[in-house]
Amino acid sequence: MGDDCETELVEVFGFISSGREDVRKMAVQGLAQQSKDNKELFALLASSTHGPRCIDVLLQFLHAGSVALLGDVLTVLINCAADGTCTEVLVTQKVVRRAMRLIDSVEASDHPQSLQRGLEEMTLMLLSNLTASHVSAVDDLLQVTDEDLRGFYLGKLLTYYTRFTVDDGCSVEVAVAGEQQQEDGGDDNKKLSEGDAVRSNSGGNKSEELNKTVPRDLQRWILQILLNVTRVADGQELLLEDDDWLMALSDCLSSLNPRHRLLAAQCFRNCSFQRERHPGILRSRCLRVCVERLSDGAEHIGEIEMLLAEITANLMQTEAGIGLLEELNAKKHLQASVTAGKVQADTCKFLNEHVLPLLDDIVDAYVMTSGDELD
Repeated sequence: MGDDCETELVEVFGFISSGREDVRKMAVQGLAQQSKDNKELFALLASSTHGPRCIDVLLQFLHAGSVALLGDVLTVLINCAADGTCTEVLVTQKVVRRAMRLIDSVEASDHPQSLQRGLEEMTLMLLSNLTASHVSAVDDLLQVTDEDLRGFYLGKLLTYYTRFTVDDGCSVEVAVAGEQQQEDGGDDNKKLSEGDAVRSNSGGNKSEELNKTVPRDLQRWILQILLNVTRVADGQELLLEDDDWLMALSDCLSSLNPRHRLLAAQCFRNCSFQRERHPGILRSRCLRVCVERLSDGAEHIGEIEMLLAEITANLMQTEAGIGLLEELNAKKHLQASVTAGKVQADTCKFLNEHVLPLLDDIVDAYVMTSGDELD
């Protein structure tokens, strides 16, 4: 990074600490506008010389009372967390815990609900980027080092997942948006442009009007965070210990929103690779839903359909999994689905090679009569 550029950025952070509100606002907005893919900014924040102090300058406004600057501060942090260069210093500065507290404070504030949801969505994006980029961020979210609070934030996320249901009037629009996101391909890390920022008073700024009217899918970001934590053993363990999360994720496999279905299936697939996780998964409706959707051809997106098949194959590694498949008469239903072409070609091939041959020893349910004798 050039000396001139570094000096200019340091000056901007100095203006953010100004005693004048208009100067602070202008400086933060300018930084937000330039923060997407700004390698010089990322290098500055990653440096031991300026990084911690500059991040502290931003974090002083990471609370619900600083609503005039909060959207732009979150934009800067989201873009920095998406890059990965300065993720470690963000984690060191306890941004994960500060973000979880921010959601609580925004939810408890008297701000208009449209503004609350916009700021909460940005905070969830920040947590998603952090947990996708650095394993220490996952550890902070799970609070693995604190026996008393271990898994507490995971439970908080479920509370918000339940609360942030999409209004009935917007559910179809959000589902369509989720399908478009799925078709376009997803990226674990979200970056924001200046127009994406949520502001409380924009003087008629068009982006503010959009922020008020666009239906928000906050659940999607919570599911993305959940997927990030299931990439580590502690995250899998804590998730599978939570019956309420298991119920919510199982229901999500049949959601109208394909992005939700994908993320839920990826979470279960991550957990299903380890046999010691199978009892937890089998306590949920996951395998039952997988068999049902594969049998009736309800899942029309190939990637998600394949995930359901992979989960089914993985759970066949244990006796309990085979037992549940027998109870569901899975052999009959899956064979019929494959024969009728209800699932896509790749899924048919996978089921024929990795699932149905292992079900050959499972016979259809048979009830003995009084005249039957055992050998």
